[in-house]
Parts: sequence; C-alpha cells; structure tokens
Amino acid sequence: MRMPNTRQITDEQEEIYMDAPMDGAIIVTGPPGTGKTVIAFLRAQVLKRKNLSVQVLMYNRVLQKYTSNVVDDQSNELASSTLLRWFKSWWVRHKIETPLEVGDKIYLDCPYENKDEVKNIGARWDKNHYNPKRRRRGQWYAPIEAYNRNTTGFLPWIAKDYDAPKIAQYQYDWQQILLLSAEYFAAGKAFNDWGHIIIDEAQDFPTRMYNFIRFAAGSMKNGAITILADENQRLSEDENSTIDDIIKALSISSERQFSLTENHRNTRPIAELAAYFYVGLKTGKPKLPHRKGDKPELVATTGLDQQVEYIVKVLKSKSVGEVGVFTQNDSLRRMFLNRLEKKLSGFYQVQTYSSKDSESNNIDRLTFDKSATVSILNRHSCKGLEFDFVFIPELQSILIDGSNLDAFKMNMYVMCSRAREGLYLLYSSKTNCLPAVIGCLPNESSGLLEYKNG
Repeated sequence: MRMPNTRQITDEQEEIYMDAPMDGAIIVTGPPGTGKTVIAFLRAQVLKRKNLSVQVLMYNRVLQKYTSNVVDDQSNELASSTLLRWFKSWWVRHKIETPLEVGDKIYLDCPYENKDEVKNIGARWDKNHYNPKRRRRGQWYAPIEAYNRNTTGFLPWIAKDYDAPKIAQYQYDWQQILLLSAEYFAAGKAFNDWGHIIIDEAQDFPTRMYNFIRFAAGSMKNGAITILADENQRLSEDENSTIDDIIKALSISSERQFSLTENHRNTRPIAELAAYFYVGLKTGKPKLPHRKGDKPELVATTGLDQQVEYIVKVLKSKSVGEVGVFTQNDSLRRMFLNRLEKKLSGFYQVQTYSSKDSESNNIDRLTFDKSATVSILNRHSCKGLEFDFVFIPELQSILIDGSNLDAFKMNMYVMCSRAREGLYLLYSSKTNCLPAVIGCLPNESSGLLEYKNG
C-alpha cells in the first residue's frame, strides 16, 4: 500500500485523522480513491503516539496483506487483522462456553467407540469440519431436524467450546452473541477493553454486529471505534450495512461524522467511467480528478484465449507496472492464471489468491507494490486495492436482469475504481448478437469507453 508523504496529505485528510475525537465512535465516509484506508493508518499512528491501544481491522485477508507493509514500516508498533479473526481471539479470552453450533449443524463430542450410538439416533459425519479437541478435520454432528426430534438423546454428546456462535462457517450469529454478552455482563463480569478499533470497509459487515459493538464498548473504559465506509462499494448482497444503519446502531452524532471527497487514485477518464456505475447512495461520488490519462477500453473478442492474448499484448507494450485481473468466479480465475503464467513468463510475476482453493490460499505468497506483478483475483477480493492497470475479462459471464442491476453497477463501480492509469473491459461473443451485459455499459457515443476489437 502506498502511503502519502507529509506534502501529499490534503487538508481534508489531515483535519480528520488529526482532529477527529479519539474517544467514543466516529465515522468517516468517502467514495473510492479518497483515502479511507490511508486515514485508518494515519489515525492509528496518531493514537499509538498517544500510547493508546489500537487495532486496524480489515474486511478480508487480501486487504490485510495489501496493507501489511504499513504495519511493518512501524516496527510492529501497529497491529492489523481481519475483523473476524480479531473478534474470535477477543471473544475466546472471555471463556464463554457455548454449544458448538454452525448453521443447522450441532456438533458432537463423541469418542470413536461411541460413534454407533450417535449414528443410530441420526448423527452424521462432517469430514471437513475442524475438530478443535482432536486438532484435525472430521467431527460428528446432529442435523437440526434430528436434534429437535431427540434433544434428550443428543444432550450428553453436545460439543462445547469458547468460540462465538455462528450461522455459517465464516458468519457469526451476532444476535446470539449480543444475548450471551448481556448474560455475561449481568453476571457482574467485565469485557476485555479493546482500546480503539478502526474498522475499514465497514459497510460489508451486518448491522447486528454494530449493535453488539455498541453494547460491548459501553461497558469499557476506552472502547473507542473509528468507522470507515462507503455503501456504494458493497460487493456482498447478503450481509452489509448502509451508512444510516451504522450511524444509528453506534449512535454517532452529527459532529462525529466526517467525509472525504477528493479522488487521489484515478485518472479523470477512469473516474468518469466509474461514476457511470454510481447508484446514488449516501456516500456520493468523489470530485473528478484533474490528472489526464487514456480512455478506458471495451474490447470485443471471440473467446477467452483471445482475451489472454490481448492482455499480454497490452502489458508487453506498456511500461512495467502493477496489474490486477479481476474475474467473476473461481473457475475463471484458474483459467486466466494458467494461461497468463505461461504467456508472461520472463516478463511479469503472476500471482493469485483464493480462500477456496488449497493450491492458492497461501496469503503470504502475495506481493503488492511491486512492479512487473500481475495479481489474478476473484472480484470479491479486490476491495480496497489499487493497481496501475486493471483488466476485467469475460464480462459476458455476468448475468443481468432487472432484479440485480444495482448489484452489477456496484460491482463495476468497485472494480473500475481500482485502476490508477489504465482500465480494460473484455468480453467474448462469437455471433453478431451482443451479450446482454453490453447494454448496461456506456455506449460508444458517450465518450466514456473506447470500443475496440481484440
């Protein structure tokens, strides 16, 4: 991550990270490129100089890795983590024992010699679930239907641990967490003071999480919170919060609400195209930058291999830079990885990451802020990142209908705004009939895109 030097910090940014209250809760909103993540770390540095405990919390592991150089430059004086990993550690320290329940599965603590007993009353084996007691994968569980039919039979076997209750593997049950917290507090116990937490990409967390955070912070000596968010940059359609949701949940008064408006990342042509996909939510659009650059391209090809060739041609003709390739799913990510690794060997280092792929889930292999590097990522992993050149291939794979048009625009808004210097949209069509997604892009006469054939 590129941090600005003292001369590059604007008055707008300095007023927020230096002068905003250091206690209680504040919120900083701003469109892409306005420096919300920069503010997160500048504010963390100020808090650290005041000898206050501070944690910068990220939405995902890729963004945490992208910003790790900032933490390293501070000689480990700063701490960053994904929010879910930090919360897991914070919660476990309180030793609140709860049944090991994930979604519709209630896990069991069953020795091998008793497996037939639980199997006969409806238990099933989950080979992929990590069993903390055995320290390896594989654990018996009761499906919720079987458990409800025979609760008494399963009770002796219910596994318990100190982890917080979950709805799914990576999705905490914040309502249940709030109830357990109330019971814990009512018993006269105190929460471990988290000092000051700074939450980046805060719009991608559920409102119930903020209800819990407000309750927990209220019982702490410090318990301060800085929120950085842009509701126009929501990549998840399932769990997210609007700016108003967060403000209401944390009871943030108007004098504690701040906004960033200046785009420091994109060229003007890229910013203009990104603005086309703005859906009108509260955060607003950034002021258009003055920096000139090439017009983004929409490239028609006959297939994926021709798109690969076009990417290679562009990269070999440009000055060596840092490149992002954002795919719509994991299958496409693997296809572009395999082809670009071969085609760019000797010119660019090609890297990837996916939490779902055992061959690509080592986050430590990712390197950012390094020239001649191509990062191939699923679109869900691109939040908060920026690259000199961005390619968004296989656009025709995006299915568009009236019900998901806003979601499509938000996704495009996020992906397009990652590019500093060059932006390329590519699609495949073997007939004269254009894919439906092309109708959702600016037409050629708009001047926002240069239409080209690959």
